[in-house]
Amino acid sequence: MLLTHFPDLGPELRRPESDQSLQQLLGLFATYTRQAMTEGSLTTLKQCLQVADSLREENDYLATAVEMVYLRHLHFDDNIYAGQLAHLLMPKPLYIAFCYCQYSSTRGFS
Repeated sequence: MLLTHFPDLGPELRRPESDQSLQQLLGLFATYTRQAMTEGSLTTLKQCLQVADSLREENDYLATAVEMVYLRHLHFDDNIYAGQLAHLLMPKPLYIAFCYCQYSSTRGFS
C-alpha cells in the first residue's frame, strides 16, 4: 500500500525481505510524513495520514503497529503548528488514536 501511494519511497522500502520489519517500514513512513510536514507539502501530508488510517483499518495487528510505531514517531506535539495540522488533516479515527498515544506516552503507559 505504501509503494502504491508513495512510489518515491520505493528505494527505502524495497530492501531485501530479510532486512525489513514492519517496525522499520512504519518508521520510514513516519519520517516521510514528518518530512512532508516540514516542507509544507500539505497534500502529501494529508495523503500520508489517510494511508495510515487505511492501514489501521486493515486488521488489528496493523492497527496496533500504526499506533505503537507510526503515530509515536510523528512527534506532532513538538510545536503548535504541527499539532494543529494533525487535528485538521488526520481522519477522525486516526486523530483519536494519535491523541491516545500521545497521552499514554506522557503518562508512562505503553
